[in-house]
Amino acid sequence: MMTERAHTGCRKKWRRRLLAAGVVLGLCAGAAWWFSWSAPPGYTPGDGVVVRGSPADHDSRVGLLDREAPYVLHIARGPGTPGELVYFGARHSKDAEHPQQTDLRRVWERFRPTVALVEGRMGFFVGTATQGVGVFGEGATVYALAERDGIPLYTLEPPLELEIAALRECGDEKQVALFRVLSGYISARRGGPVSDFKIGRLLSKRAGPLTDALPDIAALDAYFASQFPGDKGWRDIPEEALWPSPGGTWLNAMARRSNAVRDEHFVRSLVDLVGRGQRVLAIAGRSHTVVWEPVLLESLSPAAHGELSSPRPWER
Repeated sequence: MMTERAHTGCRKKWRRRLLAAGVVLGLCAGAAWWFSWSAPPGYTPGDGVVVRGSPADHDSRVGLLDREAPYVLHIARGPGTPGELVYFGARHSKDAEHPQQTDLRRVWERFRPTVALVEGRMGFFVGTATQGVGVFGEGATVYALAERDGIPLYTLEPPLELEIAALRECGDEKQVALFRVLSGYISARRGGPVSDFKIGRLLSKRAGPLTDALPDIAALDAYFASQFPGDKGWRDIPEEALWPSPGGTWLNAMARRSNAVRDEHFVRSLVDLVGRGQRVLAIAGRSHTVVWEPVLLESLSPAAHGELSSPRPWER
């Protein structure tokens, strides 16, 4: 039979264990909060934003750029006119050691933005800035820098329902679902092999809200084969299959329509924020930056290329 003293010692031991467990849980919760990321909110430009000019031809400009280098557009407005823009055109990469990371940090420190925007909607995540790049790509660095400096951060993306409505103009629900799954897959693949678990999540998140016809990988295999019977399979799909290039398949047509809606929102957001006197740094794939450079310059006139701008080989 246990004595009173033994009972007391046992209770004290369990209290110590519970206290220690509480401390550990508290530290874990604090670490999760400290290292947690959440999806940046969207930005809604004002109704009176005026956009002028025409976009440049993609192939005649992007084809002249260094294959791996980013393209930086720095627009400085006239004397006495507040507002400035750095549009960092990135090479999409989930490599935290990619050389453009150094360029991005250098540009950030020299420009000192008051607001930042990133391509992509990101999502909830717990981890470091380096790990964030491995999940979300180069935009994660901008996320971390904005958080460090305490400035507002927004996604460049338009409301998702607007983008999906535009995609429905180019195909049925199953085709839209396949396009969205493949675009997510290609993005994830930049960070290395994509597990079946990750593909299952893509199907649930990107196809599930649109159709129940792609519930699993077997259904994805079968539907892709029915749409593209001559191809090896969706796992080997090249990135250019989803580029907004002229001609091509309905996937390319969807990419063009999606980019048109997204770029219009991108540009209107940037013009609006600069017009409000903000020092704006935005990051997106470099084709967005290069193609829409003439529109941004004309819409923000009087404007000129600032000192942070990359060389423009098409002007030689």
